[in-house]
This record gives sequence, C-alpha cells and structure tokens, in this order.
Amino acid sequence: MEDLVIGQNVLTQENKVEQASKTLKVSNVVFKGGKVTYQAGKKIVLSEFRAKGGSRVVLRIVPCANASTKAETLLNARSADIGINHLQLYPNPTKSSFVIALPLKPNAQKANSQLVEVYSLLGTTVLKKNVKPGEKIAIDLTNKPKGIYLVKYVTNGEVIIKKVIHQ
Repeated sequence: MEDLVIGQNVLTQENKVEQASKTLKVSNVVFKGGKVTYQAGKKIVLSEFRAKGGSRVVLRIVPCANASTKAETLLNARSADIGINHLQLYPNPTKSSFVIALPLKPNAQKANSQLVEVYSLLGTTVLKKNVKPGEKIAIDLTNKPKGIYLVKYVTNGEVIIKKVIHQ
C-alpha cells in the first residue's frame, strides 16, 4: 500500500507491524505492554502520536528494497503515564529556527526528569537536553539539511513526538 493512515490504538500485549511504500500517517496511542513497528518508504508523519510507559515503538524509513541506508528510531517508554498534551513547536514549518514550548502543568512539575531531543529522520542528533516545565528552547536549523526533524519530549516515562519541517 502506498499511503496508510493509522488511528487504531495498540493495546497491552498487542504486537503490530504496519508498512507503507510511501507515507505512513500515525495518530494513535501505544499502551503499556504494546509493541509496534512502523515502516515507510518516504516518511512517517506522527500527529498526536503517544507511546505510554512500558510500550515499545520502532520507526523505520526504508527508501527502496536495494537502498543501503535506512533510519531506525527506537522508542522505549518506561514508566507511568501522566497525560501531557500541550507541547508546542513554532513556527512550523520553519526556514531557519523554531521554538519548543514545554507544557506547564501541575503534574509535569512533579516529574523526576524531563528530556527533549531533536533529531533528523536519519537519526542525526541536533539537541539532547534535560529541561524544566514551562521552558522555551530555541533551535537553530540554519546550517542543517532541509527536511523533517522530530522533537521527542520524555517525562515520567511518557514519550511525545512531534515533527517540525525545515524548508
């Protein structure tokens, strides 16, 4: 299948593999104990995707059968779910830089550790930083290749991933 849209949640003890030759659009929740592998030929679009504590998610971009390179991102969410849903990225798309605005919520303030990572779809790390609730982080992509970058926010084991497009 060229393009595939996934909205069905992955429940505890479920193990799913989904593939598309071009684009995979994912907007679901992978619950604790759920395992999923998403693979696409060109891009994986994560829109409001959530990996709950204790889940396992593998994302792969495999351009074609005879390509020698591929990108794989493995997400392991390990602890309790705290329901964060207000991570903001702006402007998006961007031509040079963007801001990551972290949520400021009472339960987020009690988080033991919070981490933000920004990386390309090929796995190149742009930023890896321990952060605080409500913090705003400016990211400069001026000298980075154009394309899709993923912003991963981890707090109390919950993983939220959003994309930003560098034009």
